[in-house]
Amino acid sequence: MSSYMVYQRKKPYPESKIRKINEIAELLRKYRNIILVGIRDVNANQMKELRKKLWNKAVFKVIKNTLAELAIEKVAKERKEIETLRDYLDDMHALVFTNDDPFEIARIIDSVKEDRPLKPGRVSPIDVVIKKGFTGFRPGPELNEMRMAGLPVRILDGEVFIYQDHVLVRAGQVVSPYAARVMAILDIKPLKVGPKVIIGIVDGTIIKEDVLLKPFEEYIRELQLAVNETRRLAIDAQIFVPELFEEFVSIAVRETYGLATNTGLITPDTLPDVVKAALGEIVALLTSIKEELPEIPEDLRKLIPVAPSRKEEKKLEEKKEEKKEKKEEKKEEESLAGLSLLF
Repeated sequence: MSSYMVYQRKKPYPESKIRKINEIAELLRKYRNIILVGIRDVNANQMKELRKKLWNKAVFKVIKNTLAELAIEKVAKERKEIETLRDYLDDMHALVFTNDDPFEIARIIDSVKEDRPLKPGRVSPIDVVIKKGFTGFRPGPELNEMRMAGLPVRILDGEVFIYQDHVLVRAGQVVSPYAARVMAILDIKPLKVGPKVIIGIVDGTIIKEDVLLKPFEEYIRELQLAVNETRRLAIDAQIFVPELFEEFVSIAVRETYGLATNTGLITPDTLPDVVKAALGEIVALLTSIKEELPEIPEDLRKLIPVAPSRKEEKKLEEKKEEKKEKKEEKKEEESLAGLSLLF
C-alpha cells in the first residue's frame, strides 16, 4: 500500500512575498477583467514589447503559481469565479488585469510572436515541409547533411536542388539532429513563440481562449447572420414588432395585390395586370380553337401567334442547306489557292 505526504510550509513567507500576494489580491478585487497568460519560452525582449503594448491599457504581473493560489484564496469569498484560475496554474504564468475591452487586450497579447527554430530532441508540434526548389548552395558539406536528413536532392546547374516537396519532421515526432541542422542551414524557423492566452474572466463570466481571440469581423458576421435569422423567424411566425412594421406592410400589400389580380378585381392599380392576364387567356383559347372555327374575326385572329406552314419550313431548310454548301465551296477554294502558292 503506497503512502504519500502533503508538504506544508512551516516557515512564514518572507515579507516580500506577502506584499506580492496582497498586491495580486488587491488587483483581483479591483479589476473586472482578468486574463491568465502562459509565458513558457517567452524571452525578455518579448516581455518588454508586451508591457509596452499594454501600457495604459492593462496591468501585467508575472507571478509564481503558489503565490497566485494564495492571492486567489484571499479573494475567493468575494469573487467565486476567480477560483477557476486555480485549475490552470500548471506552468509559468502571468496575470493581466484590465477594465478595458478584454477581447482587444487578448488580441494584443496574442500578437507578440517570434519565429523560432525547432531544437533537436524536442517533439515537433507541427509538420515541417521543405518545398521543392533551389537551395542557394553549391555542392559541399551542406549537400551531405541534407542527404543525411533524407531530403531528395540532386545537383542541377551547379546548385543543390530539392526535386520534390518533403516532410522533414511530422507533428508529434522527435526532431533529429540531422533535421535540426537542415532547418538551420535553410534558415527555417517553423515555430511561432510568444505569450499564450489561456483563459479570461470577463465581468464574472469565464471566457475561453478561442472566444477571446476570435476576430472582430467574425463577431460582426455572426451577429448579422443571427439578426437575419431572427427577422426571418419573426416574419414566418407573424410576430409583429415595430422593427418589422414596414416589412409586414410590404408583404400584406404584395399578397393583396396578387389576390386581386388572380380574382380579376379591377382597381386603378391592378387594371394593367388584369387586362394582361385576360389577353393571355384569350390568346391561349384562340390558339386551341383556330382550326375548328375558321370564322374567327380578323381583329382577334391577329392576336394568334402564326406558326410557319410545312411549305415555308421546307423553304427555310433548303436555304440553310444552300448557305452551308456555299461555305464549304468557299473553304475548298481558299485551300486550293493556298496550295497553288506552294508550286
